[in-house]
Amino acid sequence: YLDGLPDRAEILAAIERYSGARILVYNFKLGGERLFYLRRDVGDNLPRLMMRPQPDAPEQPLINPTELGGDVHTALDWFAPSPRGRKVAYGLSQGGSEQSTLHILDIETGTILPERISGTDFGLVKWLDEESFLYNRLPANRDETNYYNFSGTFLHQLGNEPDKDPLLLGNGAHGLPVD
Repeated sequence: YLDGLPDRAEILAAIERYSGARILVYNFKLGGERLFYLRRDVGDNLPRLMMRPQPDAPEQPLINPTELGGDVHTALDWFAPSPRGRKVAYGLSQGGSEQSTLHILDIETGTILPERISGTDFGLVKWLDEESFLYNRLPANRDETNYYNFSGTFLHQLGNEPDKDPLLLGNGAHGLPVD
């Protein structure tokens, strides 16, 4: 049907001209003196996580989701820099699921740490220092009708097994019933 429109070429040219026709830079967060933000260039479908070590320093790319998933669509959902900006937690989801898995990048070394914490869809991460943070995690095996009712706030210390993180708030914490 669209191919048969008499002004199709002009309409398509206008759509291409106005769609994604500018660089977007947004969601600014400070970690120490480091500035973290998302950047989406003209023609990009997904934003990249960028950093400036100081306000007048050149920007540095940190996470480009288009380079991470291979054939699987991978999106950067959220990020949270540590207080001094030495580390940044970020969430990746695959296949359009919007079900984030938390990852951590050590800015000093450029190393992605081994921690992987699933169920962190909303990026509710609050760093306490450079080695520990609080985070909200959704349950791994609840049905969709109760999925959001059973989230909890956990404490994670870098290097510890996420499945053993203590539950601080939520059902099952401090004697509260699980169901």
